Amino acid sequence: MKKISLWLFGAIGIYFLASLWLFNRVYSTTKLVVDEEFHLRQGLHYCHGNFSVWDPKITTFPGLYILSTLILMPLHLCETYFLRMVSLLASILNIYWMYEIRKSILPAKEWKKSPSWGLALDALSVSLLPPMYFFAFLYYTDIASISATLAMFNYSLKNSHKLAATAGSVAVLMRQTNIVWVGFILGLNVLDKLVAKAPRKKSKKDQKFAYSIHDIFNAVRYYLKKLSSGNIKWFLVIIEQFLPYLVVLVAFLVFLYINGSIVIGDKSAHEATIHLAQIGYFSAFVAFFSSGFVLTQFKEIDQILLKRRYILLLLGIFFLLAVEFNSVVHPYLLADNRHYTFYLWNRILAKPLMKYFAIPVFMFGAAWVLEMLEGQSAGFKLGYLVCTAVSVALQSMIEVRYFLIPYLILRLTHTKSFKLNGLAVEFAFNIAINAATFYIFFTKTFFWSNYTEPQRIMW
Repeated sequence: MKKISLWLFGAIGIYFLASLWLFNRVYSTTKLVVDEEFHLRQGLHYCHGNFSVWDPKITTFPGLYILSTLILMPLHLCETYFLRMVSLLASILNIYWMYEIRKSILPAKEWKKSPSWGLALDALSVSLLPPMYFFAFLYYTDIASISATLAMFNYSLKNSHKLAATAGSVAVLMRQTNIVWVGFILGLNVLDKLVAKAPRKKSKKDQKFAYSIHDIFNAVRYYLKKLSSGNIKWFLVIIEQFLPYLVVLVAFLVFLYINGSIVIGDKSAHEATIHLAQIGYFSAFVAFFSSGFVLTQFKEIDQILLKRRYILLLLGIFFLLAVEFNSVVHPYLLADNRHYTFYLWNRILAKPLMKYFAIPVFMFGAAWVLEMLEGQSAGFKLGYLVCTAVSVALQSMIEVRYFLIPYLILRLTHTKSFKLNGLAVEFAFNIAINAATFYIFFTKTFFWSNYTEPQRIMW
């Protein structure tokens, strides 16, 4: 155990030293980046004890500002530098959560394949995911939101459900959409428990508890019979065991009823909209940032696609209909040239035929998502696919930050250890993309008429 801790400590140390240099470079370059205009101002108000002040442009709960205040106010460090440092510290904590989740997910047989330093490299490589890593240097809600969500997932895997629900409530305070993942954890745990207690045939080859759709249907029939006979003891046991998650969900439903919307503040800019093309964009995101593993399994790609040919045919039809009839174009996407998505849309996806050429990429990405889910129970697969669809397809704006949590859950819960060459390619790929994006951020500037500071391009 000491050996594993040393490798993890080393990975965190390398990450911190390299990131601190980059953090200071970002800070010396600019003190205000895009939405920090609102977040920094609000964070400073809270840190100075001005809790009655609220910027109506902010649409998320004040979780980030409360966290910053709890850390910085007692130390009298209410400055932009230290507010941003909260994100960097949260990103370091994320390496620990990633490491622990990988440990919990890997079956015993996979543990033997993965040396202790391999798990540390695994966590370090994921922590450098470019669209996530970039925000470790800014005062945005994303990194703290991810940290709380990963903590919830980690504690849930260890059956510490009170701690998991507490972390889930913090995640929701960071970003309201994280309620979807609280629901995922609750639903998965309940289904796992019900199927485990219902009569089922289990193969001797099973190394971990995994079940099929057939097992779910059997469990439904089993508990319906119990209900019809007046037996609700099992139901009360489930409620008692997973009550902490229910409290979080019920509290959020009360908020929805009172507020009338999932967002606070400026509701017009973030209205819930069905945007099915987002599922395709997420699939492409997965394919792009998993390219290291795709390349190492290049010889098996034809098998991966062939065994899912019928599903891929249906997905192709779905994506064709989605891009033709449900490609939503948010006004910010057309107006804000400080984001890569602006250029991706205006120079590629907005072209008449390009959205159709993108469909094969969407299909391949979706096939890779299904491949990454191999080894999981039917409950996990169904829950993940539904919650991912809900979390991305109700967003009108194309924003890569919306893809981070579903991608991380997919990447971290893969039930096989990754080959060293795959991790090495992913690690190098992430570093190369990060180097390119920060080079652009530092060197490419332009001016907006209503801002004195130069504007920069970011994720």
